[in-house]
Amino acid sequence: MIRMSTKKKLGKLMAGALIICLGVYVTGCSTRETVEEEILERPVRTIKVEENTYSKTLKYNGEIVPEKTLRISFQVSGRIQDLYAEKEDYVQPDTLLARIDPQDYELSLESAKARLNAAQASLDQALAGARGEEIRQAELEMEKAREAADFARKQLERIQALHDSGAASTVELDQAAMEAAASQSELEQAEAELGKVLEGARQEEIEGLRAQRDAVRAEMQHYETRLDRTSLKAEAAGRISDIYYEEGEMYVEGSPFLSLRSEGWMVKISVPRHEIADIGQGGPAEVIIDDEVYEGEIVSVSHHPDPLTRTFPVEIRLTENEFIAGSIARVLIPGDEMEGTMLPVSAVQSGDPDYVYIVEEGKAVMTPVEIVGLSENQLYVRGLGIGQEVVVEGMGNLEDGEPVRIREAGDNS
Repeated sequence: MIRMSTKKKLGKLMAGALIICLGVYVTGCSTRETVEEEILERPVRTIKVEENTYSKTLKYNGEIVPEKTLRISFQVSGRIQDLYAEKEDYVQPDTLLARIDPQDYELSLESAKARLNAAQASLDQALAGARGEEIRQAELEMEKAREAADFARKQLERIQALHDSGAASTVELDQAAMEAAASQSELEQAEAELGKVLEGARQEEIEGLRAQRDAVRAEMQHYETRLDRTSLKAEAAGRISDIYYEEGEMYVEGSPFLSLRSEGWMVKISVPRHEIADIGQGGPAEVIIDDEVYEGEIVSVSHHPDPLTRTFPVEIRLTENEFIAGSIARVLIPGDEMEGTMLPVSAVQSGDPDYVYIVEEGKAVMTPVEIVGLSENQLYVRGLGIGQEVVVEGMGNLEDGEPVRIREAGDNS
């Protein structure tokens, strides 16, 4: 009896244990299903789409250069005799900078002057001497022609009278008339020749002498110019940045002698094709050099791209301070105001096209957007509707159509 009672007790204990195990199993399964159900709804944070107006800022790196750099050269060759300026000197326009030994050019000029005087004397002598002699000769020829014409006219009158009285034949009358006409023609020619002489004697010879005189005069003026060019003067105000010769050295005409930079400074930048239309000449620019901010003005916008980089050169004038040529500057150029949605950079996923996730009916929906601007760590995009919820946290490995739960502020679950 005792044995049977013990068996019954053991059976009851085993049955109870089985019931407990089944209860634990059922409870565990129910808990796992709940957890799995919660995991399927991924928690995310969102922001609501609002329309923002922003100014598109274009950003570039540029190089500081002098506004103008002149390479000044002598226009004659020779030995550098004097150097009147030093590197970093500031000079005004027409300041004497250097001189080439002028001796050879002075000798050439004196020789040309002597030859000019000789040529002028020859011309003067030809004009004076030839005119008097030729006038006298022309007058003598005209007097002879006049006497011959008078004689022929009187002879014609005498023959005419004889012909009228029957003492001279018609043939004799015709002969006398022809001689009178010929003598009159010779007189007229002599008078015309005298007129030409009075206008200018021996024109061909005189013109030749005049041409010789003018050629020597031009040569003299050439040497005057060459002599003047032995002195080198500043073409504009500026600071001397380099001098390439020293006193006593031989200089070759046209070689750079020194460089002169203007006091103004510029920043040169390169702009890609898709942004050049947003930059206008005369517009403002902000230039940052060594963390200092300076105002600038866009003074040149080229519409011809660089053949190597295919970018467009733009120049910005700086209106203050002294800079170091070759320094690198950051340039910010404000653009036109535009409309778009401002989102954190992390919210926009890269793709073709770029996209974000919005929440619709508890699910993440992949939505393409167009990036139209950048400001620090914010992007401006188009393609979203006002009031839409955009996922800004929790989108790692998020898939299109995946269930999500929007976390409220303070919800860290």
